[in-house]
Amino acid sequence: MLLKDRAPSARRSSAGNEVDAGVDPIEGLDLSAHGQAVTRRALAALCDRGWMHLGDLHWPGRPRAVIDHVAVGPGGIIVLTTVHWIGVVELRAGKIWHNGRPSAAQHTCEVAAAAIRSVLPHNLHDHVVPALSVVTRQSLDAVAGSVVTTSATNLETVLNRRAKVLDDDQVARTAAVLWATLSAGAGGRHQSTRASAGGGITQIVTWWRSLLLGSGGGSRS
Repeated sequence: MLLKDRAPSARRSSAGNEVDAGVDPIEGLDLSAHGQAVTRRALAALCDRGWMHLGDLHWPGRPRAVIDHVAVGPGGIIVLTTVHWIGVVELRAGKIWHNGRPSAAQHTCEVAAAAIRSVLPHNLHDHVVPALSVVTRQSLDAVAGSVVTTSATNLETVLNRRAKVLDDDQVARTAAVLWATLSAGAGGRHQSTRASAGGGITQIVTWWRSLLLGSGGGSRS
């Protein structure tokens, strides 16, 4: 979900958002690939601190769309949209502005988080947090409305400092539910689903099997 507000060269993603398909004229990099790689690296650095990263999840209710990143850890369930922006990013009056215009990315973050809530138990809903990871030369670390907004370089720090709301058991179970429900072969249509964690995907699979067997004691209702 890499967005560039009203760019002349933008194309539409399957989620209906504008996607920057261009090349950074300064760095000579494909913006989509680079932005996702930067966010993935930041999330990978969190694995040793109890976070699990799920990538390319099926977007509930949008058959052709994906949710790029969900990080599940002690600080909650962080639903991340990634953007690679050139220019000025501002946060004011509870909104995210890019080059002087309100950005559609904020709404995308909120809708993606709502979609993740829809497949989780009600007791976890308050722990689902919409977030925007901005690949930019600016240093961003703020909240716009309900959206945690950070430059990709600050992402590790921002997530690590969040107050603990989930224990290790809840982290593994939540990741298991999301992976089994939204990955390819479990309702998702995408074949590139990735999962990474300090304990590896084996931990997620183990918890999901325990839930299926009824030994985990959890319920999605």
